[in-house]
Amino acid sequence: MIETSELTTMEDPYIIKHGVIHCGLPNLTSRMPRTTTKAISNFFLSYILNYDEEGGFENMLIRKNEMKQSLYMYKGRHTKRSSVTVSDLRTTISIF
Repeated sequence: MIETSELTTMEDPYIIKHGVIHCGLPNLTSRMPRTTTKAISNFFLSYILNYDEEGGFENMLIRKNEMKQSLYMYKGRHTKRSSVTVSDLRTTISIF
């Protein structure tokens, strides 16, 4: 594994290492808090509005693949093999 990230500045936000373009701006969202808040709110609003129609959180996880794919822990158990393999942790895969 090759570590290629490093912090950058707003004046020079990108670096190229090993042919890969990186943007290493620390806490970029803090520079645009209103825009970030609106983007996050708009993203989650559709899920919140459909919460009742889907029959609750667990049903949303079962029916919506994008929700299932974004879940890394559920009820204290790891759900992604990739995250536990790197950390050498115990996993309970395929809880749904």
